[in-house]
Amino acid sequence: MQVCLLAVFAAGIALVVSSSGEDRQALDPRDGRYYAVYTGIPRQEIEISRTEYEALIKIDQRTMFAIPGLLSAGAATLVLVTGQLRTAPGVERA
Repeated sequence: MQVCLLAVFAAGIALVVSSSGEDRQALDPRDGRYYAVYTGIPRQEIEISRTEYEALIKIDQRTMFAIPGLLSAGAATLVLVTGQLRTAPGVERA
């Protein structure tokens, strides 16, 4: 079980890291045009095509869905690890 949770946790980290390499984030469309914000320096809003917009939306959603899964796998792993901790020999529990 721990190995499975560790694999899920590692896959989540890999997904977040691989999808966060994009230097643009999609904004809401306005007046039939599609925009993205360039996250580099200088930070600026740029107009993009619909195809680019749809690709950016998929990347943004992939990242946002990976984060809760990553946190859940981390919490489950922590619960399993703390559940298996035992007191050292000779130490009494209060």
